[in-house]
Amino acid sequence: MIKWGIFGTGNIANAFASDFKAVNSGELAGVASRNRVRAKEFAAEYNIPNSYEGYKNLVKNKEIDIVYIATPHAFHYENIMLCLENDISVFCEKPLTVNYQQAQEAAELAAEKDLLLLEAMWTYYLPAIKKVKEWIANGQIGKVKMIEAEFGFRNEIDPDSRLFNLDLAGGALLDVGIYPIALANLIENSAVKNVLAEGRLGSTGVDEDNAALLKFESGTLAQLSSSLRTELEDEAVIYGTKGQINIPDFWRAEKAVLEADECEEVFEDKRDTTGYNYEAEAVSKLLLEGQEKRAEKMLELSLENMRILDEIRKQLDLEYPFE
Repeated sequence: MIKWGIFGTGNIANAFASDFKAVNSGELAGVASRNRVRAKEFAAEYNIPNSYEGYKNLVKNKEIDIVYIATPHAFHYENIMLCLENDISVFCEKPLTVNYQQAQEAAELAAEKDLLLLEAMWTYYLPAIKKVKEWIANGQIGKVKMIEAEFGFRNEIDPDSRLFNLDLAGGALLDVGIYPIALANLIENSAVKNVLAEGRLGSTGVDEDNAALLKFESGTLAQLSSSLRTELEDEAVIYGTKGQINIPDFWRAEKAVLEADECEEVFEDKRDTTGYNYEAEAVSKLLLEGQEKRAEKMLELSLENMRILDEIRKQLDLEYPFE
């Protein structure tokens, strides 16, 4: 049984801990927060035996095999390095870090220490997305030619919110834009040849809207967009030479629709959880079964995501003050 620790007690940490009831290969062993009371309350709610004030105290618990990092992404790098330096594997919320350099440094330390480092891109582990990959691998839509994906929601400008705080790497791109990019990379699984990006920077300096066109080495194109200020469809469509696949709310996919020349099929994931249990179960099994090669491939995908995010920011002339 893999023993998990959690950094953070926010919304995502709560969803992850709540879904852990459906995980068979792991157990929650500790939670840490900057606030002692929140850590104790979180531990009590989810029957976690240990709670800690401060992340440095959790990593002293040598019974913990892996830490799920659910802190704001501006702090991911320092949180990852703290765990790795204390010989604990890491499963970190998306985006893995705020830029490629940080991600590469973390990957190098993980390799040096022979530890697991993975990005908690929960979309990758959802049954509906696995079914989509299966349809594509079986040639049911022919050769993939175009991918379209968008994710956006309407927010009022709030300088006090991390979403609009440039010092915390706020903005649409790293908060929700990572999802379309990650999906396109997962589906295409080939190197990105060209990136063209446009966007709008708001009054607080963060990117409020952005759109990118990716061209892969295979010739496949991906049109990807995200927004903090505009309600988008949150849908992904994968077009092939023999048909297409539609994924409503692709980032939390519960459904996928295949419309091909030879058949039509609908896949539905009738889960009774948010869906974080799938990733927790998969990563626990990776650790138990020693599937290092698969983990390395997933990390390479995350590093490629970071390269693309960096290039988009470069074209938007978007740099964070701490870089």
